[in-house]
Amino acid sequence: MDFSLKHNCSATIKELVGDLLEKDLVATCGLIMIEILQGAKNNKEYNIIAEEMNALHYLETNKEVWNTGAQLAYNLRRKGITVPTVDLCIASLATYYDLTIFHADHYYEMIAKNPAL
Repeated sequence: MDFSLKHNCSATIKELVGDLLEKDLVATCGLIMIEILQGAKNNKEYNIIAEEMNALHYLETNKEVWNTGAQLAYNLRRKGITVPTVDLCIASLATYYDLTIFHADHYYEMIAKNPAL
């Protein structure tokens, strides 16, 4: 799989992601697919990325995941921390499946520093 990353992504990150992909340690979900595919430049790029993403492990959401996300959002908001819903859902999926999130997003750091579950 030749998964494309942003052009400004460091060589170290590209190598690490490539290694994770090679070891079949990458999963996605519907929200991540939407987030990534909306940025495609054209139909050709969209189709290439969609095909690559469809080859990854896919995490299903269920009522427990949504309830976890709602509780997480509520608890964080009580601490004065507002996190985008998409990031809350992804964090909830990772919690549910007991997975680690590989990210470059400060919201996940905020969630990790304020465990609300």
